Amino acid sequence: MDKISVCYLSFNYYPGQGVTAFYEFSRKMRDKGHKIYVIAAARSDEKTFEVLDGIVIIRIPVKTTRKRSLESLRFNLIASRFIANIPDLNIVHIFSYSFSFLVKLGSFYTSNKIKWVYDIRSGPLENKNTSSKIYKLVKFLIILESSLFNITFVISNELKNHIFGHNARKTVFIIPTGVDLNIFKKNINNNLLKENYIKGKDIILVYLGSLSHRRRLKNLILAFSKSSMKIVNLKLFIIGNGDNIKYLKMLSKRLSISEKIYFIGYIDYFEVPKYISIADIAISYIPIIPSYDAQPPTKTIEYLACSLPVIATNTKGNQRFIVNGENGLLVGDDPDSVSKAIILLCEDIDFRKKLVKNTRSSIIEYDWRTIVEKKLLPAYIELLRN
Repeated sequence: MDKISVCYLSFNYYPGQGVTAFYEFSRKMRDKGHKIYVIAAARSDEKTFEVLDGIVIIRIPVKTTRKRSLESLRFNLIASRFIANIPDLNIVHIFSYSFSFLVKLGSFYTSNKIKWVYDIRSGPLENKNTSSKIYKLVKFLIILESSLFNITFVISNELKNHIFGHNARKTVFIIPTGVDLNIFKKNINNNLLKENYIKGKDIILVYLGSLSHRRRLKNLILAFSKSSMKIVNLKLFIIGNGDNIKYLKMLSKRLSISEKIYFIGYIDYFEVPKYISIADIAISYIPIIPSYDAQPPTKTIEYLACSLPVIATNTKGNQRFIVNGENGLLVGDDPDSVSKAIILLCEDIDFRKKLVKNTRSSIIEYDWRTIVEKKLLPAYIELLRN
């Protein structure tokens, strides 16, 4: 197969939490000898241009990476200029965000031979502050935006149907989320880290992900509070940042459990497995609402790769990875349901050990290398042939 020149673009940091595929696709394609460019947002302390392990990285300074920020408009304009100057480019692969289609429109003077990929890693979000009309409008704009590209990727059939309905165009491909099994595995050499947090026979829960108010993590805090009344040596690690962190800390203090909850904050991608490995049980709390239901959560598969039994809310996305009673538990998204599952796994150690045995082996097919080899590359090849 001829080598492909691909530019990956996202209104996101690189590397950074949020769009794992942005990082992993570029690295795995590089490993196969393809020419890879990355255009990303820049943190204040990052280089705006560097060649890192064979990947050409162009970073554009921005004040924020909030999806609906007007900063994205400036980012798009600058990104389109960079794309126009990349020689012999075959594919531009954009991870969708608001107004991302403007990158393509702004690059109208680039070669007609370039193929454009629109990659939807999450669907339109609906919450109490979003009217149904606005939600439907956002959904319509995603469909319209995707129609401007040569091909669209989504992470699951459920998300495909949720956005496009059952009459989606033939150019919508399923490219699932994954995990790097060489990075995410049980880390047993983190004794120093354990000493900083664990005392005696503490039982550690972990939650990894965004602390956005849309995630409704109040229910997780309430579930932990209820569980800790019965399991007195219970602790909770919360890894990640978001706009709801102050409220969650305040709620923890109000419930008199703040000394049992560690808000770890942002952790570098390669350091995450060390923190996950401290835990005994992982929580994949996702609100069971239409805008989240169809999305397979990356956190769930990363927990399983690190050999952790997972308490997961019963979304269609979590059902993709969790077999109830085999490698984890599927529960409701209310505090009582989550609390009952936490108490069960804390008290029934043999059951917990049974789940652990089935964790890592259950997600072997979702290694990023396998996804790139069997899903991403074939889609690229078909795109270039047409």
